[in-house]
Amino acid sequence: DLLNIKTGEKEAFLRQNEECGNEKLGRFTICRKGLAMGISILSSLISPRNGIVIIDEVGLLELGNKGWSDCINNLLRHIWSVRLQYIYLTKQQTFSSCS
Repeated sequence: DLLNIKTGEKEAFLRQNEECGNEKLGRFTICRKGLAMGISILSSLISPRNGIVIIDEVGLLELGNKGWSDCINNLLRHIWSVRLQYIYLTKQQTFSSCS
């Protein structure tokens, strides 16, 4: 499930035995409301006043340029204090061992 730690709002994101959307991820259904809430949260974080943004998990959807990948890419374009090549190298090293 998705939790907005700023507001306490919760929304279902993936469900195994429920129909809450049309898109599937393996045996799970992606809940439209949860996906939309995630997009809204991540989009609201693209601001200089946010000192730190923590994303708990970047999963198969995002690695396949789906889900929240556009929002995460927009956030990455606004990073000033981290060198982007380190993020790329970390992603490359982490996921190359999975193949």
